[in-house]
Amino acid sequence: MKVAAQELKPLDPKGDTVWFGVVDKDGNAVSVIQSIYHDFGSGIVAGDTGVLLQNRSSFFSLDPNHINHREPGKRTFHTFNPAMLMKDCRPFLVYSTMGGEGEPQT
Repeated sequence: MKVAAQELKPLDPKGDTVWFGVVDKDGNAVSVIQSIYHDFGSGIVAGDTGVLLQNRSSFFSLDPNHINHREPGKRTFHTFNPAMLMKDCRPFLVYSTMGGEGEPQT
């Protein structure tokens, strides 16, 4: 029988992005990226939850002349790329990368 690790040493806390993929015994799958973007994200904590809000929208612009401005139906540039390869309409591989502006190229 296979079991998950019981004890792990904490990783060096550098960086602000994490990716994880999970597949259950039934083949349900998820590919997730979580990032606060800068060291303290937006600097805003949601009420008394202790949850630090991210500021990934800082890549977008409200200036209509900016290449990355927001408008309905537009696919603006963003670095999040949680991915899932499908085969025969079922998840086959979950993958992604961290790395800021390098994520789309990676």
